[in-house]
Amino acid sequence: MTLQTIVIDDLQFLREIEDREQILSMIRDEAYWVILISRSSLLPWLKTIYMNEGMMQITEEELIWRCQDVATYWQKHNEETLSEAQVNEIHDFSKGNPLSIRSIAKLSLDHGGYDPEYLKQSWCDFEDYLIEQLMREWDINLINFLMHMSFLDEIKISLAEMVTGNSASYQLLQEALYIGNFIIIEENECYRIRPLLRSALQKRARNTYDSEKIREIYYNAGLYYEMQDDIPNALTMYENCD
Repeated sequence: MTLQTIVIDDLQFLREIEDREQILSMIRDEAYWVILISRSSLLPWLKTIYMNEGMMQITEEELIWRCQDVATYWQKHNEETLSEAQVNEIHDFSKGNPLSIRSIAKLSLDHGGYDPEYLKQSWCDFEDYLIEQLMREWDINLINFLMHMSFLDEIKISLAEMVTGNSASYQLLQEALYIGNFIIIEENECYRIRPLLRSALQKRARNTYDSEKIREIYYNAGLYYEMQDDIPNALTMYENCD
């Protein structure tokens, strides 16, 4: 029997219960081979079928390129052979992200060869990509919340509420976890924004807020740490807001 292949992308934005039920029905139907693509980890509404009936999950780590992949791509795309040190430099900087590697390769091709300076430029290009392509799908309340959070090294719910004055900070953090893999959950209910998204959010914040607004974010964070008797972090935040 020939299976009908169905591919559904951007699954993290699917909100309607009826649409989810239809997808679950297709997964259970042996006539279909369903491929689901999402920026987030396994979505809550898929966990039951994952646990009970089985589902192959290809994780982010399995899609990361190795050093050999970088060298092979460079030779094929740029017709340039990189040294082992250069391959390692590109791989370490990009963390094996194919889109980042492609950006560096294009810059190198456009300028006649690889130069470490293109790593910085590719980072800026990736920031703009996240702002212009990815964030346009996000709710503006979530973007504003994350722009505030991008000035913090770590995020706790009580800290987020203090900095933003938003009592829905927990719900906004959960929404951020739902739509992507950009936030890392650590011990003691502490969250961190991944470096690339954090710098992109800061870039957008500096183009959106005036300097007084950014000083207010740092000041509220300093006040929170002072109330927690965490003087080193309080001083760092106060220093950032002069």
